Amino acid sequence: EYAPRDLWGVDHDGTVWIARGSRRVLEFISREGTRTTFPLPFAPIPTVDADRALFRGLPAPEGLDRAARELAPIKGPFQEVRADLSGRYFLWLNQPAGYTTEQYAEFDRTGVHLRTLVLPQSWKIIAVSATAIYAARESESGEWVVRRYGRPR
Repeated sequence: EYAPRDLWGVDHDGTVWIARGSRRVLEFISREGTRTTFPLPFAPIPTVDADRALFRGLPAPEGLDRAARELAPIKGPFQEVRADLSGRYFLWLNQPAGYTTEQYAEFDRTGVHLRTLVLPQSWKIIAVSATAIYAARESESGEWVVRRYGRPR
């Protein structure tokens, strides 16, 4: 849990993007094979025992043996990445234990950190359109609730 990982996708023009957790970079590979890499400006966050209360970024399910879980000593910079069709990338940031909101760092294809979006705790971005950000969380009854937020400009 929390180990840095690489997440990737393909943009509409065929460019491959890779968010590399262990190297803390955002990498792009063009259709022609040209690689471009930009550093992600996130400081390492040590994992502490209180992090056992979460599982994949959300409250740990009942019945999960929290004590037996192996945790990486340093959290990767992000849990997940979502991309939109305009070349914007939304990285769900890992945070120190005890945080109260979810944070998503928005980057463009040139590696510029445009803004950090803040959502209520336990809400995660599931899709991004030209005009909206769609977030979801699991309700107490086990159903997923979806909410649409206007896209910041």
